[in-house]
Amino acid sequence: MATPHFHPRSFEEIHILSRGKHLWCNKRFFAAAAAAKKDSGKPPKDSSLPKEPSKEEQPKPKKKVVLIKKWRTVAAAVVERIPVVLQPEDWEMEYFQWQQQRTAKLQQLQEEAENKRIEEELKNKPQQKVKKKDKKAKKTEEVIIADDKKTEEFSLEGSKEKIRYPLITEADTENDRKSLYRKLTSHLYLIVKKPRNEHSWQFPQGGYDKQDGDHLRATAIRELSEECGKTLQVRWIGHAPMGNYNYNLSSEARRRLAAQTTRLFFYKARYLNGEVKLNTDELVDYLWVTKEEMKEYFSPEYYEYVKQLIN
Repeated sequence: MATPHFHPRSFEEIHILSRGKHLWCNKRFFAAAAAAKKDSGKPPKDSSLPKEPSKEEQPKPKKKVVLIKKWRTVAAAVVERIPVVLQPEDWEMEYFQWQQQRTAKLQQLQEEAENKRIEEELKNKPQQKVKKKDKKAKKTEEVIIADDKKTEEFSLEGSKEKIRYPLITEADTENDRKSLYRKLTSHLYLIVKKPRNEHSWQFPQGGYDKQDGDHLRATAIRELSEECGKTLQVRWIGHAPMGNYNYNLSSEARRRLAAQTTRLFFYKARYLNGEVKLNTDELVDYLWVTKEEMKEYFSPEYYEYVKQLIN
């Protein structure tokens, strides 16, 4: 078996290889020197020091954030003045007419029986004819007059317009809606006016405060006292609200109240005595109106809800 023949490298080949290696080393050296020269103006890197954040990584200044609640809780006082005089119904009018006719028939029968008895006595006793006739006549006249007075006082005289106590007062004729002596046969409700252009008329109401405790009715009591004075005496009906109504706030109101919507809870109260002493710092006017008259002061949507609430 023949052995392989190895050609030894010549001197020139070895020289060329060593020269290439030398050139490659010089290339690395010059590249390192150029990089050192480029970074000569910068401070040496130190891994222990914190890196400076770039412009993109720098945190932006935080804007002032205002927390806005979803809703604002408000309590309103629905103060009601009940009717002072009840309007008679048709069946009552028919009953009083029948009673008046019956009383008149009974009086006529009594007069006829009395006259017949007097005539019989006069026939039997002609001497006392004149005296007894006068006495009986006076007695019958007195009885008739007394009965007439009684029926005039308690009857309705057959028509609604001839009732003894007038249903239309001076406040009705002058349309004085601040007076309680109007619409005596109807329910009246207290409304107040805020110093603004839109939705200015409302019930006495205000926002819940921590001083009111855990009871929202205390908010309605406090607001009625602050807005309408302490001289107005009412009786509160129940502890639970009679209803609630939600509405969105305007942009200006959202910024001022830090809320988006309002949840309004109504509490019923009955008027007892006293007058309204309006707080002119918060309100500009007040009225006592009927359910039908509220339509002139409330928005259509709000009026439709209130009409069902106090029905």
